[in-house]
This record gives sequence, C-alpha cells and structure tokens, in this order.
Amino acid sequence: MKHKQFKQAIEFLKKFEKKDKKIQARASTNISFLYLLEGDYKNAEKYADMAIDMNKYNAKAIVNKGNCLFKQKKFEKAAEIYKQASEVEADCVEALYNQSLTLIKLNKPEEALEQFEKLYTLLPSSIEVMFHISHLHEKLQHVEEANEWFNLLITKVPTDSGILSKLG
Repeated sequence: MKHKQFKQAIEFLKKFEKKDKKIQARASTNISFLYLLEGDYKNAEKYADMAIDMNKYNAKAIVNKGNCLFKQKKFEKAAEIYKQASEVEADCVEALYNQSLTLIKLNKPEEALEQFEKLYTLLPSSIEVMFHISHLHEKLQHVEEANEWFNLLITKVPTDSGILSKLG
C-alpha cells in the first residue's frame, strides 16, 4: 500500500478470506478501503458489507460503507451509517469527520457545527476541523464566534491568504 500498488495489496489481502472470521473481517475492511481509493465503489461496498456481516462492531468497515454511500450521493443514508459507526466507537474520528461533511452536504450547518465541535475535543490541533468550525460559524452568521475561530486558525497557518481575507 505504501508504494500505491493497490491491486497487489488487494490480491494479498484476499488470501486471508479463508482464515478465521476475525482475520477475514480485518482483511475485508482493508480491501474495501483499497477499492475506495481506486474509485471502485461497488467492490468497496461489497467488502465493507462482508466485514460488517462478520463483525457488526467494526467501526472502520461501517465508515467504509458510509463512504461508498457518500460517493453515490446518498447523503441521508451515509449520515445514518456514520452515526452508527460513532455509536459503535465513540472516538472514531473518521466517522465524526465524515458525518460532519455529510451534514454540510445535507444543508444542516447547525448539526455539522455540533459534530465538528465534538471532533475538536478529540483533535484540538486539526487545522481542517478548526477551518470547518470557523466557516460554519460564518455561514450561520455567528460573527464573533467566526472571528474567534479564524483568529485561532491563523495562529496555526499564519500565511493563509484565505483566512487573512476572511479576518479582513
């Protein structure tokens, strides 16, 4: 995977399909992720479903399933799936982040902001999370909060012209 040889990685991981269920579930999760990277969402979803069938508490497989739905523009269903992954693993940052982005797509900025703020407690130095919080406050016309977050963000990326422009 490090050398972006996804086809070889998939073939290697498929060898684990005949092992015990725990190993099968991990291999299926990884295969699903590799198919997602390749843009093969049909196979990505197939392997995510296999991993979930083997272990319904596999948050990473559930996130992969949500990602497949997101790519198919099935945002309502994707949001539900990401929520399910968060319920299985409360600190699953992938689920929280992707659910937040999905809520933005669904034009639910208040809910997205709430999710990003939860995520900020887990990732307080994440520039992406701070940006989304800033942007959502701006979108919701929370001027003071947006300014506070943009000011915090500019301490992390002091030469970002987009952020400096918003502060101006």
